[in-house]
Amino acid sequence: MKSKLPVENVGDTDVCLFVEPYGEDYWLKPGDAFEVTPLSDANVQFSVAVA
Repeated sequence: MKSKLPVENVGDTDVCLFVEPYGEDYWLKPGDAFEVTPLSDANVQFSVAVA
């Protein structure tokens, strides 16, 4: 079973989701939902930092 990290913008402003180690960013508008999953079948752990 793959690990996954669901992310949802429940606020009223745009939020930037920055994914490391790839340096990719995704802008979520209010109400948008996103799911982060690994490319491999490995059971990886995700962490979240909010600033």
